Amino acid sequence: MPQRPLAAPRQRPIAGIGDELEIPLRDVTFCAVDLETTSVSSKTGEIIEIGALKARGGEILGTFETFVQPSVDLPVEIQLLTGITPSHLVEALPLPAVLPAFVEFSAHTVFVAHNARFDRSFLDAACRKLDYEDDTFAIVDTARLARRLLRDEVRNCRLQTLAAHFHTPHKPIHRAFADAAACLEVLWSLLERASAYGVTTLADLLHIQSVKSNPHFEKVKLARSLPRERGVYLFENIRREVVYVGKAANLRSRVRSYFASDERKRMGDLRAEVTSVRVLLCETDVEASALEARLIERYRPRYNRAGIRRRAPVYLKLTNDRHPRFATTKDLKADGATVIGPFSSTARARAIASTLSGLFGLRTCTLRLNGEAHEPCALYDLGSCHGPCTAIEKDVAAHDAAAGCLREDLRDGLGAARRRLASKLGSLAAAKRFEEAAGHRDAFDDLVRVIDRSGRLSAVRSAGRLLIDTPGGPVSLVDGLIDRRDPRPGEGGGTPDLGLALPTAGLGERQAVGAWLERADNITLVDSDQPLAFPWPRPQPLESIDVP
Repeated sequence: MPQRPLAAPRQRPIAGIGDELEIPLRDVTFCAVDLETTSVSSKTGEIIEIGALKARGGEILGTFETFVQPSVDLPVEIQLLTGITPSHLVEALPLPAVLPAFVEFSAHTVFVAHNARFDRSFLDAACRKLDYEDDTFAIVDTARLARRLLRDEVRNCRLQTLAAHFHTPHKPIHRAFADAAACLEVLWSLLERASAYGVTTLADLLHIQSVKSNPHFEKVKLARSLPRERGVYLFENIRREVVYVGKAANLRSRVRSYFASDERKRMGDLRAEVTSVRVLLCETDVEASALEARLIERYRPRYNRAGIRRRAPVYLKLTNDRHPRFATTKDLKADGATVIGPFSSTARARAIASTLSGLFGLRTCTLRLNGEAHEPCALYDLGSCHGPCTAIEKDVAAHDAAAGCLREDLRDGLGAARRRLASKLGSLAAAKRFEEAAGHRDAFDDLVRVIDRSGRLSAVRSAGRLLIDTPGGPVSLVDGLIDRRDPRPGEGGGTPDLGLALPTAGLGERQAVGAWLERADNITLVDSDQPLAFPWPRPQPLESIDVP
């Protein structure tokens, strides 16, 4: 006689479904399922037996066991494998009569099976054919979990092997209910094993089973005690050297991902070297970004390729010589020169110098001019340089006046430079010299961005201690750096305020703060040691011209 489905109360949906899967495992309702079928393909085979157990918190909530009458003959090899014969199925109900009861039994549960893809393929095909909607919201495959958690402990991850390994009360015998019961008991043992890796929620469990196997998966335990909060993490090797620094909105999840799912090639070497993790909690995203930059500058971890400067920052200097000119430099000196920067490359700084020198007629040569006349270069003949090298009084006066005008214009918003550049771009466009025009336009836009950020951060730095209220919480700045009451990398205390240039010490952190100030909304200045005077009006980039 076929066994009729046992009635069980419909489970209420677990809180959080559809929103997130951060549900403690003790509150998750699992439904372990096993099917016996007429073949291995859901396209040609049919279900002949369904066995299922529903459990939560280690307690069985209900069971489901029934034969299903197929519309095809039962193959002999299936009879030999399962022990099910046509006589077992004579009085069984057909699938259209059985499926509604099973769908209700398994609704709002986590579907559990061994090699779940097989069982799900038959159930999905049946639901599509009979127009039923499956209400299970997640799938756990005990075979995949075993491959992640046991590795070399067992010779294979077959259900029979795992049941013997964990000494489960039920033994798999190729019958639906016995196999489902064994699968559930294997799941409980795997959950106990997974707890050592910090798996405490359904989201953790689904993440663990989805990762690709790697030889350093055991190190996922390093994330077990980490908080699910925003902050900065530091990976250390066996010698307690910091080898990598990063930030995350969820420290536990991010650190775990390195050992569970990060497939980047260079991360393999990092995973092999890491032996411990330190974290620093942060209240706001800007604090995390700034602290990450500060720690990268302090420790220079070798795996932080993007955050470590391989070369010193480049600055552009309008010299304080007798006849000023532009020069690139990597040293900041209080010698009266006007310094702008830093720039990402020497090429960018030189492109800006070329554009500004041409607009104001400044010399680009490196001659030592001491009043003696020199043969002028081609730029003088083209009208692109006033030519102080000629030692002609009007040329010298024109050049030095232009240099003074440019020096003031750099501090006053680039109004004169913008007007001259607009005129030059118009002339170049009329002459169809579009590539040259685009080069000057891009160089000017780079200049505007650098001066704006440097000027605003210099203002923040000059204001001393600042307290800013943000939607994410209060932010405290001291001299343009995040105030965390710890030593700041490279701060010597004697760097002059150059106005248009940011000092090298703490540069990465200041740039992180500057990027935040540029995009931040709904922030309010609560208090400051000194008046905060941002450059106003902010310099605006030149309007783009159409360049084919």
